[in-house]
Amino acid sequence: QQPPDTATGLELPDLDEATEDVQSIGLGIALSLLVILVFHFLIRAVIWVLETLAERSTARRLSFKWLIPITRMVFWAIAVFLIVNNIFQVDAQGIIAAGAALGVGIAVAAQDVLKNVLGGLTVVFDQPFQVGDKISVGGTYGEVVSIGLRSTRIVTADDDLVSIPNSKLVEEQVANSNAGQLNCQVATSLYLPGRVNERRAKEIAFEAAVTSKYVFLNKPIVVLVTDDFRTTFVTRIKVRAYVLDPRFEFVFQSDVTERARDGGEPTSGLEPRGQKLMLRGRAVSGELVLEPAFLVETQPVLPAVGGPYRLEGFGSGGRIVFSFDFTPTPLEFGGGDFLFAVPYDAAVNGALERVVLSGPEGEFVLGPSSTSPMAIIINRDNGQVRAILRNWSGGLNLLDGNTEIMVSDGLPDGVG
Repeated sequence: QQPPDTATGLELPDLDEATEDVQSIGLGIALSLLVILVFHFLIRAVIWVLETLAERSTARRLSFKWLIPITRMVFWAIAVFLIVNNIFQVDAQGIIAAGAALGVGIAVAAQDVLKNVLGGLTVVFDQPFQVGDKISVGGTYGEVVSIGLRSTRIVTADDDLVSIPNSKLVEEQVANSNAGQLNCQVATSLYLPGRVNERRAKEIAFEAAVTSKYVFLNKPIVVLVTDDFRTTFVTRIKVRAYVLDPRFEFVFQSDVTERARDGGEPTSGLEPRGQKLMLRGRAVSGELVLEPAFLVETQPVLPAVGGPYRLEGFGSGGRIVFSFDFTPTPLEFGGGDFLFAVPYDAAVNGALERVVLSGPEGEFVLGPSSTSPMAIIINRDNGQVRAILRNWSGGLNLLDGNTEIMVSDGLPDGVG
């Protein structure tokens, strides 16, 4: 300890203790920077894993993306706790006093930043939307790609990345198109001459929507007719339908518009009738059966009403390719059967790994090779099925050049 100053009578500070304090503070700052650096790369690695899992699994994409902002905040909270409590060893009273002083300083000097941070916390915990949702705010519409403490970023249909301050998201109205769901309602408007046959126009519009590769058939399709004026009186047909994935919103609108212009037929460049996945099965004696599937060129055949049974097609990672509810056609001796032709294009819908038939009796899974072989005889000219041959063993010669034999023991070639 230094001797007192004889002139002032004050006790001089110990230079060794001051040096140790400076060294301790310097070490604490160095360790704090190290913790921040480690957590920065740790957070980036965890978020990269979550984003990779989200893009690989369509069915769970929104769940993984929902975890990203929460993970970021939790990890940074842990980092702050380690720095304050373990490195600088600040007690509870010191934290409260520092927080009060810091709060006053921030309130005066950085009001906008504080409003954005509080807005970010509100968005994360109140969840008016989450990463992966399609939202509209302040005239900007797009998919939420990240939620940070200061701002939220969304990607528009033109692939523009827009940053919106979180305070604006809290203060203004936010419209959420899918609210955390994979399916999303899409409205497509078609404008026709004022004296058009409205009944036929509604039929064409409905057919154009229900046969689209992107439509989610488990929810209703609604067609509305209204009058409008655009330099002259026109008839407006609005088609409201749900898509399998919010990312299909704009391609679905384009697909429905093109099909409606062609009278409900598939657009040019595709087969005249379009490639369909033929699914046939039954529910008899408490048992579900799904027969081998075939890819045929025919008109779509889909259920007119829902029911207690469901057919679902799944791709890689549990991605839903198609899904719809239905009621089987009653059979004379009990139970029921069904036959559907589902629009399917591997280039658009992706690979199909399995089809699941579920109902009150349980479920039946049809894979690439799940049942005994079956053959169908079809007319090459119109795609009509002329005969179904179960337990196929071969040996049939066709004399008619317009017919073709197709064989399958599960999912057909061309869907994988």
